[in-house]
Amino acid sequence: MLLGSGRKTTKMEGEENPFFCYWCGGQVQIPKYAVSMACPHCGKEIDLRPYEIETPYFRPLATLGEVHIAARGVYSGPTLHAGRLVVDGVLDAEFTCRELVIEKFGQVLRKGKAGWVHVPAGSKVRLDVPLDVRFATVSGHFELPALNVLKRIMVMQGGILQTALTAGALEIERGAFFEGGIIANCS
Repeated sequence: MLLGSGRKTTKMEGEENPFFCYWCGGQVQIPKYAVSMACPHCGKEIDLRPYEIETPYFRPLATLGEVHIAARGVYSGPTLHAGRLVVDGVLDAEFTCRELVIEKFGQVLRKGKAGWVHVPAGSKVRLDVPLDVRFATVSGHFELPALNVLKRIMVMQGGILQTALTAGALEIERGAFFEGGIIANCS
């Protein structure tokens, strides 16, 4: 189901999180009120609209807008490309996104890549697949086999992270918990 034309962007303490074409990977400038545009690098159309998935959905989906998989929603298309991806239901597809939010009952069943992942307070998320991200913020309980964070991960007060972690930087607030191995990524 298609939603309105609202769009959210993310930054983490002044870090740039640019938009990239999901077809060719070229960096693009997004016009403020656009709902679609042509990539200046490859010429293909880039959808900017948000989508709400409330029932099983099987078709390919690519947008730089927000995709929200609702609590009863299941996305099991071949791949999913999104600007912001909020998972309350089930994501059963490989994915790429700028921002991934895994809510309280969200399930991610296949590997993917995200610019930023956030596990909100009150969420208890267990994944059986690894994730590759640039930034991560964990305020809830997050358990997965491997988490590769290119830049920085923050485990906030009350947050629990259980994984084999590769990260450029790790911040653990007082009252947070980390269990697993750490490999420092100094590149």
